Amino acid sequence: MAGRNGGIIGPINVTSFGKCTQTVRTSNTPSAVTTQPGTRFVNTLIVAGGGGGAGARGGGGGAGGLRNISCISVCGNTALGAVVIGGGGSGGSSGNGAAGSNSSIVIGCTTYTSTGGGLGRSLNGPGTDGGPGGSGGGAQFQGSGGSGTACQGNDGGDGDTNPDGSNAGGGGGGAGGAGGPSPPPSGAGGAGGNGLDVSPDYGTGSGVCGVFAGGGGGAGEPPAPVGAAGPGGGGAGSHSNGAAGTTNTGGGGGAGGNEPTSGGNGGSGIVIVKELNKASGVFNVHDQFDALLEGTWPKAQVGIDNANIIVVAAGGGGGADNGAGGGAGGVLVLQCVSLGFGSLPVTIGAGGRGSRTGPGNPQPAPLSPATVGGNTVLVTQAPSPQTFTANGGGAGGAPGRPCTVRNGGSGGGGSRGGESGGTATQTDHPAFPGSAFGDPGGDGSPEFSGGGGGSQGAGADAPASAGGSGGSARDFSPFFTQSLPQSRLAGGGSAGNGPTNPLATDGGGGRGHPNPAPNEKGEAGDANTGGGGGGGGGNPPGRCGGAGGSGVIVVEYPGPARATGGSVNTACGTTRHVFTSSTNLVIPGF
Repeated sequence: MAGRNGGIIGPINVTSFGKCTQTVRTSNTPSAVTTQPGTRFVNTLIVAGGGGGAGARGGGGGAGGLRNISCISVCGNTALGAVVIGGGGSGGSSGNGAAGSNSSIVIGCTTYTSTGGGLGRSLNGPGTDGGPGGSGGGAQFQGSGGSGTACQGNDGGDGDTNPDGSNAGGGGGGAGGAGGPSPPPSGAGGAGGNGLDVSPDYGTGSGVCGVFAGGGGGAGEPPAPVGAAGPGGGGAGSHSNGAAGTTNTGGGGGAGGNEPTSGGNGGSGIVIVKELNKASGVFNVHDQFDALLEGTWPKAQVGIDNANIIVVAAGGGGGADNGAGGGAGGVLVLQCVSLGFGSLPVTIGAGGRGSRTGPGNPQPAPLSPATVGGNTVLVTQAPSPQTFTANGGGAGGAPGRPCTVRNGGSGGGGSRGGESGGTATQTDHPAFPGSAFGDPGGDGSPEFSGGGGGSQGAGADAPASAGGSGGSARDFSPFFTQSLPQSRLAGGGSAGNGPTNPLATDGGGGRGHPNPAPNEKGEAGDANTGGGGGGGGGNPPGRCGGAGGSGVIVVEYPGPARATGGSVNTACGTTRHVFTSSTNLVIPGF
């Protein structure tokens, strides 16, 4: 056997050397691309055409369906199949819009299709409800929003329900969120639903800076507001003619106002193919021979390949007494991972403790600093053990409480008195370039403390008169086929403020506490988000920092369930395991 394969034997983790090359198709073609010789896996984004907006005070068009499919097996130096780009639906002329058209790509023997966006419904009808589609269209007066397609989009918004003849329409649904209903005051148009940011997979060169499939805005009764365009190429509603969805984004068209008006056309679709780089691994013949002698060499074992994984560490605790926000837990995103088989240890990090105050206050431990969040770890078995570690978030600083642990996955904020924020320590896994997410904490000012870093932005430096806000959280849903329990993860904690309270950060980060009431804690980061803890208030001193949010691991792979552990859900052709506590992912051999 050594003479045939150079002494290498055993289960192979297939190599793909696609150089991360992307091919963008905006029109029909008989072949998407001829793969490079070393390509073995591709990702593809398929966005259908958006629905047209209604004329005459109706609903916005729904966005085209969006599918982001990972780790499709292909052969090198081979032409992939035909691509069809769905056109946007036409806007209605004082009537209903038209549905968008489907987009598709053929890879191997499989046709992958996204559904065109639903039409926006006009006051003139026929019908009242928004049209179904990839994302549903907005409804007219007293109608319900159209239904979106599972794993492609969301529902459209409901029309105005006030019986005063205002007749405003709902917003079209988007890939990242439902269309807005016609809100008070009566006669206002509903906003288009948010699109989906897939820039982590495909960059910012297509769509609207990497965001696709926003819904169209509904039309309002003047002078009430019109519905805003959904981010990601949706068109805005109007008191005159509705705005068109952006070309090659799948955005829904905006609705027109009082007749005679026309709705905007939906945006056309797009298909992107990305050829992946994926490292290999094999057992050498010596390891195989030793295992045979020991009776431990597996027989016909089949594990799980092509898994997508997110590993989120716990957030750091917030500082006390106008203290700094805790840093969010570091994040690793891993695509096309070979898990092998066996019992894989899962360790979920616990949130860091908030800084505690001195005698006479509610907390028992005097003058104790905040602590870093716990690491979250997954150990895989194929082709040999690999450890994926997300680093716990840095602790928030507090005046008079020495804190040497502000560095973390995302850095904790620096305390008042001019302390520097912590640095971000999360780094890429060597086999997965670009897999790490984490940002530094904000610096303190003479009187106020900085915010903790988040997965998509640094914590804010403290201005002269308030605490710094926590760093933003990233939306990680584009990496997965199924919806995540919470799509935005690892937001930084805000600092304790003073006269006003910074807005709560997203992604589970805790708010810092304001001044008015004595002895109040900063908010804790949300459980299983990796959010940093909020800083405690001050003046008088004695307000404790909030604890960091605990970590989480999500594992998703194609097909039916082939493992146990965590909360398991099978949908959209994939199986997802969500781990919120330490346990094992058990993959049996066959």
